Amino acid sequence: MSHESRMIIGQHFPGKSFLHRTHPVLKILLLALHCLFIFQLKGIPATTIALLGLLPLFPLAGLPVRVLLLGIRPLAFLLFFTFGIHAFTTPGTLILGNDFFGITEEGLHLGAFHLLRIFCVILASSLLTATTPSSSITYGLERIFRPLKKVGFPTTEFALMLSISLRFIPVLMEEMEKLKMAQMSRGAHFHKGNLQKRAQAWMSLMVPLFHNALERADQMALAMEIRGFDPSKPRTSYRQHQLSGADLLSLGSWLAYAGLLLQLPIA
Repeated sequence: MSHESRMIIGQHFPGKSFLHRTHPVLKILLLALHCLFIFQLKGIPATTIALLGLLPLFPLAGLPVRVLLLGIRPLAFLLFFTFGIHAFTTPGTLILGNDFFGITEEGLHLGAFHLLRIFCVILASSLLTATTPSSSITYGLERIFRPLKKVGFPTTEFALMLSISLRFIPVLMEEMEKLKMAQMSRGAHFHKGNLQKRAQAWMSLMVPLFHNALERADQMALAMEIRGFDPSKPRTSYRQHQLSGADLLSLGSWLAYAGLLLQLPIA
């Protein structure tokens, strides 16, 4: 199946760019700071500039922007649902409809603002997963949560759970695409008919999808058990990451990016 039909979040694209070489701990921390920073911006112009600042990072990392944007299509429903909720529920100057159910000018503005905000977070998250293998994400999360071990927090299990969850997203999306094609070959219609028939068609995917997901999880658990995985024992890493020039470049680039945005009067 081509990359254009898959969800990009969770996919890893090997490469040798400075983003690929950046320390995973720094990348995860910068993603967290970036998300907090995006939610501090107050309007559409500043959020749009923040989004435009992210886009050049994709070709710099060897990631085609067109393929990545197409890969985010499965999240289009979330984006437009967020837009619609604000467009129809925000009081203000009525544009379409009536006082009971209508679209307002303020609602369109607020919906577009929140859509851009979520889109920025999605693109930043896809940059992390596209340039960082799952083993490095687990490594970075373990290092970040290591201080919590002193209070009994299961850092190893938590980091592994998050890493596996990220990698399962594209696998489940690909599995659902295969099931959808199989059901369509049997005469199922997902975009035709009334709402009840469409719901029944989509529900026909849920049972085999959850069955396959549980089967994959069981196989993974058996594989980890056979390999002697024990989260209670100290673990070592095959790759020991060290701070490098790529880390300074990534940190400096983000600080310059955030600093320039904060200097703008529209921020």
